[in-house]
Amino acid sequence: MNPSSPSSPTPPPFPGGTPPVRKKGLPPLAWAGIGCGGLLAVAIVAGSFLFGIGKRAFEEVREELGRDPAQQAAVTVVSVHPGLQKVSENESKGEMTVSNRATGEELTLSYEELASLEFELTAADGTTTPAGTTDLAGIPSWVPVYPRVDGSPRLVRNDTPAKFEGIVSLVASDSLADVDAFYDSAMSSSSSSSRVSTSFGDVERMSRTFREGKTTLEVIVSRSGSGAPLRVVLHYREDR
Repeated sequence: MNPSSPSSPTPPPFPGGTPPVRKKGLPPLAWAGIGCGGLLAVAIVAGSFLFGIGKRAFEEVREELGRDPAQQAAVTVVSVHPGLQKVSENESKGEMTVSNRATGEELTLSYEELASLEFELTAADGTTTPAGTTDLAGIPSWVPVYPRVDGSPRLVRNDTPAKFEGIVSLVASDSLADVDAFYDSAMSSSSSSSRVSTSFGDVERMSRTFREGKTTLEVIVSRSGSGAPLRVVLHYREDR
């Protein structure tokens, strides 16, 4: 008779009778994949958002560049000139039709022609005079006129009991950057200033506004393309 082999110890029963089933989880690589997918989704949403903003900005710049660079200067001249009244405007042709307040005669001129103040107006007695005078004696002393010019600057004044106001139009013989630097220095004492500039190739446009007390100077600079003059229009105003 073989001696009995010693039996292995029997493990104690699990409380409750049935051991719990181990839950199966996602492997680490699956969690990594989910994380990457989430980041990709966020990147796609963010990229679409930024693309939308960039597209709108591009369209705004394209629309701005499509405008005639002399338009702002022409609109300013017509709004200040005491002898002119706007009738209509054709932006696609870069033209504006204005009425001569003295005679009712209508003139259709390009933006550049209006900004130059070199066109002629007929008076009530039938005589004709340039829209702007070359006598600059009436310009207030605080208004700096760009010194390096081609031809003669033109001036039109519209003084009233409430204000001194006028337009000076000239062609600068230098670059837009030179004009910008000149007014930066000449108007450095202004309490506030603003600047808007758009350039594309040989088409340039800049508008600067300087304020100090009761005085305001707006400097509008434009060039419509290669070989075109650099037009500078100064719009000054001093409240009495």
